[in-house]
Amino acid sequence: MDMKYGAIDIGTNSMRLMIATVENGVLTGKQKWLFPTRMGEGLGKDKVLDPKVMDRNLEALTQAGKICEDHGVEHIIAFGTSALRDATNKEEFLQEAKCRTGVSVEVLSGDKESTLAFLGIIASVPEKDMLVLDVGGGSTEWVVVRNGNKVRSASIDVGAVRMKEAYVQNDPPDIKELDAIRKHVEDAFSQAWKGLDLTDLAVVGIGGTATTMSAMNQEMTEYRSEKIQNSKVTLLQMEEMLEKLGSQTLEARKETPGLQPARADVIIPGMLIVLEGMKAAKKMVMIVSDSDNLEGAVYDKIKRDNVSQKY
Repeated sequence: MDMKYGAIDIGTNSMRLMIATVENGVLTGKQKWLFPTRMGEGLGKDKVLDPKVMDRNLEALTQAGKICEDHGVEHIIAFGTSALRDATNKEEFLQEAKCRTGVSVEVLSGDKESTLAFLGIIASVPEKDMLVLDVGGGSTEWVVVRNGNKVRSASIDVGAVRMKEAYVQNDPPDIKELDAIRKHVEDAFSQAWKGLDLTDLAVVGIGGTATTMSAMNQEMTEYRSEKIQNSKVTLLQMEEMLEKLGSQTLEARKETPGLQPARADVIIPGMLIVLEGMKAAKKMVMIVSDSDNLEGAVYDKIKRDNVSQKY
């Protein structure tokens, strides 16, 4: 029996919605929406969500729920990632979300987030031995996949919004700010991957930073997921894009084909995370997947429902 699912990712930088029909365990007819909600804005050291930040995220969640209703969605899966993980007042948001929208939001651990990323891409990329990189607003999840199986994963606290708020004050960023981000990220990857052999793995990038890099590299005036899926971006192309963007003001960056204006202030820190990850893994090419934890959340839900029906 075909079922229509909605998956909502409440991220540090943006909220994303995917609606898809599941036919015989396969996702079809996917549609996606993006809301520039910036949940991680001002989270800082006290880890408290600002009321204005919560309000705009609740408004976006209401819109997402209405879209699901209009499209006849039968199951809604909603989850929060790094910003909600860190927030000391997350329960206030979760309760208000349930009260205002009827949607139950699960706050994912870093390990669960990386598992959903793995589930989302394993059916959509040809590689079976890969290092998956998911650069988000507040954290970066990575997964080592061998022979199609997840063998190791973790989440590290480097993300595009987090690095921007910690290090960038000038427009455009100055060289000292960029170097500080590079050093922070380099240290984080060195520690996370110490002792790991990554030489035989392809790098697969997912999430907004990776897909935006591919869209910019292809100079897309309109986002097309089929052209993003399994596209490639080389280290040299990344460096060239970064050099160009790094010399521009925020307003100039907003005019870049393939770059959503709402992401223009955090794309440089995000790209630096990808670049340093590529260098740490000694890779020259990143494969980009448009399928990620949204698809993974639906596959995970199907799997759990099938298991529960057996007992």
